[in-house]
Amino acid sequence: ASSNQKISRAAFRIAIKNSSKISELIQVSTQSPDILIRLETVNIANKYLSDETLFEFLVKCLLDKYSFIRRKCIYICLEKFPQQVHQILINTLFDKSFSLRELARFYLKDSGENIQKRYQEALLNKNNLTPIV
Repeated sequence: ASSNQKISRAAFRIAIKNSSKISELIQVSTQSPDILIRLETVNIANKYLSDETLFEFLVKCLLDKYSFIRRKCIYICLEKFPQQVHQILINTLFDKSFSLRELARFYLKDSGENIQKRYQEALLNKNNLTPIV
């Protein structure tokens, strides 16, 4: 890590410990170019945000370009929002990360979801085709 990253990470830790406006700090920290700050922001949000606010936050973080941040969000959703995670897992079937697609298939398999049909529908929709029956 460069010295700038070390300084920003130290400043982030100090800000979290001393901030009375955690939710504002969380929103700002999600824009950080530092991956570890964004990952820690997800952990802090999980600890401090109300469930409704947390779910909205996690859905936004599922767009992060780093798969381990998206993975952390999915695990939190599985733990805290089992009734709402189904569509997130469906969307994850089409994630660019192989390991996240595998994770989605693993959890959807137990729910009775027809994963093959989802892939076929997506392929047909992408190519504007009609299914052959």
